[in-house]
Amino acid sequence: MSPDFKIKKAAIIFLAAISAILLTELAVRYILGFPTYGVEKKLLGIKSSTATSNIFYPHSKYYNVEDGYKVYKRNNLGLYGKDVSWNKNDTLVYVLGSSYLEAAQTPPDSMAVTHFQKLIDEAGAPYKVINLGRSGHDPYDLYFRLSWFERQFGCGKVILVLEDDYQEWLERHKHPLSSNLSGVFGKEVNYLSSRIAVTLQNISSIAYLFRNTIKNGNIEENEFLKYHEEDKSDLSNDLASCLLIYKNKYGNSFHLLSITDNERLNESLKQFSKTSMICFHQKEINIPEFKIKGVGHLNSRGNEVLGKSLYECIRKSYN
Repeated sequence: MSPDFKIKKAAIIFLAAISAILLTELAVRYILGFPTYGVEKKLLGIKSSTATSNIFYPHSKYYNVEDGYKVYKRNNLGLYGKDVSWNKNDTLVYVLGSSYLEAAQTPPDSMAVTHFQKLIDEAGAPYKVINLGRSGHDPYDLYFRLSWFERQFGCGKVILVLEDDYQEWLERHKHPLSSNLSGVFGKEVNYLSSRIAVTLQNISSIAYLFRNTIKNGNIEENEFLKYHEEDKSDLSNDLASCLLIYKNKYGNSFHLLSITDNERLNESLKQFSKTSMICFHQKEINIPEFKIKGVGHLNSRGNEVLGKSLYECIRKSYN
């Protein structure tokens, strides 16, 4: 076998492999509609429980399979929900929570934050809602997430939504819990390996699909969302410390909304909020009636009820 023949054979195999990859990419992206990664950058210090956190491109696509395979777009801020714009006379309302608020399972038009904004607009109030809900984030993580986005958009009112007591989640952080920002807060990750991985997944649906296939799923991130019928936990010291961090920084602009049906926890939160002068609100939403298939995240009705509950948190602020 001549060297020229071997080179030609290798070239044919190489071209065939490239063609197969390109055809598969076209099928996955345009026939199946699977999105790419959509990550603009990875930042340090804006989530306490992990080293880095993703910031997404405006209008980037994402998928979810909990209520059937669905693909939606993030808004103009790279966040979950409809587009948000404001002027100098508007007050921003940051809504914090984990995957309930993120609502990746729900069309943007039907998310709780969308219902919330609609009620605000109908009342003619100068408020604009920004959804900072993110899967895998507990209240302490959300404090740092909020701190970064405040630097981008400015300060405003804050509503923290509690779905659970977060006791095990809060234990994973360095103690004592502190509001101090780390020295690397908000700095972009510039490791070559990270930049290559992000770029590859941003241009290739196959690469992003492969990454999600080998990834460990979302079981740990959403473990606390399960319905615990026998849960009788009280307010933990860690959660109390976390709430005081918010209160000390935001004062009367901070609102706390509990959507758990844990009566004991709700009573503890109520009493703590009264003593600490925190604006506390409560509505049982984390129940099977308002969940997808009775066990998942919020269904359309649950999102609507949550939107109304969020509105009630601030309604008296402008009456």
